[in-house]
Amino acid sequence: MYSCAVISSEGRAEARKEMKVIVFPKKAPKITGNRKEYRIGDVLEVNCKSSHSRPAESLQWYINDHEIGKGYRTEYSTSVHKDGLVTASRSLRFVVKSEHFVNQTLKLECLGSLSNISYMSHDKLIREQFSTNGINESKENVAIAKQHKHQHRGAAKQTQISTNRCTVWYLHWFLLLTVMLLHLRIT
Repeated sequence: MYSCAVISSEGRAEARKEMKVIVFPKKAPKITGNRKEYRIGDVLEVNCKSSHSRPAESLQWYINDHEIGKGYRTEYSTSVHKDGLVTASRSLRFVVKSEHFVNQTLKLECLGSLSNISYMSHDKLIREQFSTNGINESKENVAIAKQHKHQHRGAAKQTQISTNRCTVWYLHWFLLLTVMLLHLRIT
C-alpha cells in the first residue's frame, strides 16, 4: 500500500493505492526429462520448471509451434520460497505418434508468461528413432538434440529489466500519477 499527501494553499489532499509489483524471472523456463530420440509408441514425459518470479509464471506447452490441446496430460504446481518468490512447474506426458514428427523432428517448447506478457521460452528438437535389423539408427547423420532459448515470443521486443529498476520505475510512475491526480482535484 502506497500513500501520497499534497498540501497547498488550497488545502490538503491524500490518496492511498495498492500497487502490484511483478518480479520477472531471470532465466527462461527449463525443460528436463526428455531423451534425444523417441520411437512412435514411446511415452514422452517431460517437465518444465520456471525460474523464481512473483506472481507464479504461467507455463504452456507447444509441439511444433502449436499450443497443445486437451488430449495431452499436464500437471501444474508451484512452490513458494522464503523470499516470497515462486517457482512454477508443468509436466507433460503423451504417447508419441507419427503426426508429432515433421521431417523426423518433433519441436517441444515451454513458454513462460507473466501478466499476459509472453516472456521467455525453452525448446528442444527431438529426432524420430528408426529400427533397422534390430539396430537403432538415426535417419539423418546430424546433431540429435539441440536446445534453444527464446525471449519475447508473441510480444513486443522488450529489454529485460532488473527487478530493482523495475520496482523503482513503477513506484516513481505511481507517485507521479497520484500527485498529478491530486493536483487536478485541488485546482
